[in-house]
Amino acid sequence: RAASAPRAASAPRAASAPRIYYLDNVKVLLTFIVITHHTTAAFSGNGWTEALGNYRNPFAPFGRTICLLDQAYFMSLFFFVSAYFTPSSLARKGRTEFVKDRCRRLGLPMLFYFYILGPLADFICRFTQKKAFSYMPDPGPAWFLLWLLMLSTIYAMADDALDETARPRPGWGRLMAFGLLASPLQLGLMFLCAGSFLFMPMSFGSLPYDLAFFAGGLVAKKNGWLKDLPATYGPPVASVAAAAILSACAFVAVYMAQWKLTAADEFVPPRGDDHLSNDDDDAAAVQAARWQNLMVFGILAVFCGAYSMVVSVAWLQAGAKWLGKPRPPP
Repeated sequence: RAASAPRAASAPRAASAPRIYYLDNVKVLLTFIVITHHTTAAFSGNGWTEALGNYRNPFAPFGRTICLLDQAYFMSLFFFVSAYFTPSSLARKGRTEFVKDRCRRLGLPMLFYFYILGPLADFICRFTQKKAFSYMPDPGPAWFLLWLLMLSTIYAMADDALDETARPRPGWGRLMAFGLLASPLQLGLMFLCAGSFLFMPMSFGSLPYDLAFFAGGLVAKKNGWLKDLPATYGPPVASVAAAAILSACAFVAVYMAQWKLTAADEFVPPRGDDHLSNDDDDAAAVQAARWQNLMVFGILAVFCGAYSMVVSVAWLQAGAKWLGKPRPPP
């Protein structure tokens, strides 16, 4: 393909197509899930500073199971939806105005949380817990704004050099293959990055999937992947039913694992005598438990890779089918 002439750095291009309202509505519902996720995490003992349930309690396995299944897909889907609107925004504003706009919309809120709201939340938590407080910038959930700003800026800078070849929408086979093949990388990052990488929490469904979903959103916009989704993925009802059945089966399996498995480190079920710090545990039992947990994390990583694909498609199909009406004006 012949190389196209470079576009002007700040010249706006043609107006974009009409907005897809169901993506806005999907983002609203995902935002609700994010709030519920962090609230659940706090009462399950694995929130950031708000770890209200950080002790053995019967809610912990339930809450941690919900959080694990949420984490497998919801932030990746946020990256996809945000990226989908990025090419049209860049085309409408031009590169210079686009970057300025992203800095205002994403950079300023991120800095405000990092230097003010984050430390304030930490102060309130420590005050209520009667612990000493020392000021420290805290990205908190605003890590998403930082990554979105970085990826959007990189895209704006590299847009002229990107290959514009039309790409067909991936079917179920390609999606599932990526979900499974990316899982070992995700598992390795979880162990290597000690909790986070550039403030992004390292968990199931994080960095490799977030980057892939952002790239997928860009390509989806340019190639019209969101048009007629049932032609590739079948009826929306079938996708939603598959996601619901998979979620129910996964919930039962993970919930049982949270209760039954002998634990290592933070993967601790709420039973009274199976923590590895127990003096009655011998070296062989400790080593066996660690291998058992490594195996469980590997299985979860593979499952979450496939799960994220199924649930994400179900969300998009359900949105296109039932959430497509624009919101009424105020």
